Amino acid sequence: MESLGLTPTLKKYTEHFEKENNIKTLLKIDLAERLPAALEIAIFRIVQEALNNTKKHSQASHAMVGIGINDGAINVKIEDNGKGFDLRGDSQGQKGYGLISMKERTESLGGEVDTITQPGAGTKITATIPLNVPMEIEQWMR
Repeated sequence: MESLGLTPTLKKYTEHFEKENNIKTLLKIDLAERLPAALEIAIFRIVQEALNNTKKHSQASHAMVGIGINDGAINVKIEDNGKGFDLRGDSQGQKGYGLISMKERTESLGGEVDTITQPGAGTKITATIPLNVPMEIEQWMR
């Protein structure tokens, strides 16, 4: 990814995802230039995990990935039209590893994740990460 950059890497990934899983996937990226490597890697992994959850759990026919910059932060949105779920967990009170992984990855860069879902209503995940990644985090992420 480092040589290609986030945009071409995600384009290739979402095309492959759509073809392999028969889930129509729209990618909207509004970035004028490359981001720091730590952000590009984190964003790719967040999108990858969210789409993996869509594939495994949602029974969706459509997904959308949107990435842009607003107010000094990168905003990543992944939505699907799947069956949704109870965010509080299943009957045993368990939450998915994928959601936890996205949350931890985003928070390690000073950001936050918001998940909106309910049974029968699809899922929307929004990660907001500040653009000013400290150099020590940038090097740690490589």
